[in-house]
Amino acid sequence: MTPLEISILLHYHVSADDYRNGDFSAPAVRNAIDEFRRDGFLAEAVETYYRITEKGQFYVKALCAVPLPVTTWIIPQPHPPR
Repeated sequence: MTPLEISILLHYHVSADDYRNGDFSAPAVRNAIDEFRRDGFLAEAVETYYRITEKGQFYVKALCAVPLPVTTWIIPQPHPPR
């Protein structure tokens, strides 16, 4: 999933307004919206163009639950081992 696609899903997760105020003319945005509708992440809405579905909300919650990366320090073994 691209950062743009994540941004769109996050927008619909937290906002009742349409992404970019309903301007879906950018090809990447239009494509993402169409794919989200096809895959069941977004659905048509009454007062706006789209709303996030239960599937979309579940996915956003899963993205938010990804743990932060950590650094691990190691001491490499000498080559060849003694």
